[in-house]
Amino acid sequence: DWEFKTDELQNLKIKRCNSDLKELNERLDYEENNMFFMCPSGHYRLDFEDSSSVEFLCPECGAELEFDDNQEIVNRLKEEIEFIEEIMSQ
Repeated sequence: DWEFKTDELQNLKIKRCNSDLKELNERLDYEENNMFFMCPSGHYRLDFEDSSSVEFLCPECGAELEFDDNQEIVNRLKEEIEFIEEIMSQ
């Protein structure tokens, strides 16, 4: 016999949302607290520390790394966090 348990589904949803929320918040913190540089050909995206260790040159093609404005990424992460928090409040 098979039985659908609604409470188990709710517990699974909460567990998954908490896991996703934790991961998104960690990524948001990293994006908000770091400066990034990117290869113009898209080979690498590095934070300031890693960029300085390679002298702001792409390890793959040698091109000069360019500042990467990550505001769009930050905004997207905030939207995803809000979405999950909305799901959890239902």
